Amino acid sequence: MKNNLIDNSLKINWFPGHMKKATDELISIAKNVDLIIEVIDARAIQSSSNQEITKIFQQKPILKIALKTDYSIVNNSNSDEILFVSLKEKKFKNLIIKKIYEIFDKKIQKDKIKGLVVPKYTILVVGLPNIGKSSLINYLKNKNILKVQNYPGVTKKQQLVSINKNFDIIDTPGILFKKIDDINIGYKLVLINCIKKEVVTLDHVLRFGFNHFYKNHFNSLLNYYKLQDIKNYDDFVQQVCLSKKWITKDNVFDINRFESQIFNDFSLGKICKTNFD
Repeated sequence: MKNNLIDNSLKINWFPGHMKKATDELISIAKNVDLIIEVIDARAIQSSSNQEITKIFQQKPILKIALKTDYSIVNNSNSDEILFVSLKEKKFKNLIIKKIYEIFDKKIQKDKIKGLVVPKYTILVVGLPNIGKSSLINYLKNKNILKVQNYPGVTKKQQLVSINKNFDIIDTPGILFKKIDDINIGYKLVLINCIKKEVVTLDHVLRFGFNHFYKNHFNSLLNYYKLQDIKNYDDFVQQVCLSKKWITKDNVFDINRFESQIFNDFSLGKICKTNFD
């Protein structure tokens, strides 16, 4: 389905000048980086992976780390290629560090033979806006050294953080795709908060999200909102607004309140664990 709103949003909001600048900066430091960590969202491991960025580092080892596993139904078939992590659990820190050391094992041994007693390597963290790059680095550092917020565009420039004696990690601004041809990918990226919901018609996003939960998690949808049955999205709007008494002084449904709350429910894993891809 062609959607001009998405195309216009891409031109106006989704790929601003700072993203081109951020991409150029990645290209300029590519040769000085030893490992790439691509952060993706466990709820949309395909839609949240930016191949345009990883292509820049084709000759470098790439470790994919999927966050928000506490919101996701983890697909174990991808466990060999992707490290699934929840930043709410401390145990994953050692797992990540161990995996990084495994990747560098041969290089460390060679460098020690050359006389480097404590070899130092540079790791670059890349990913879409608000995917969790800074949160991951804070987690590995065990300190809130980088600013994080639950919306895109917080990290404006590259920042280097020393994780331990062997590894420095560079945080980078989130970079979106230059073009999103599939409107459903756009909706998914809004639902996982990689794209600001303010740049699209929220009704379209919520209808997409509702259809996803209606098709895949119908009983969870009913249980969360304490409903007996739902016919379609419009019926869902009516029932929820009535049950929550979201009605304006003019005796009409308070759609703004509805959309704001339902978006949070869908995007913050309130209904149930899910996979959007």
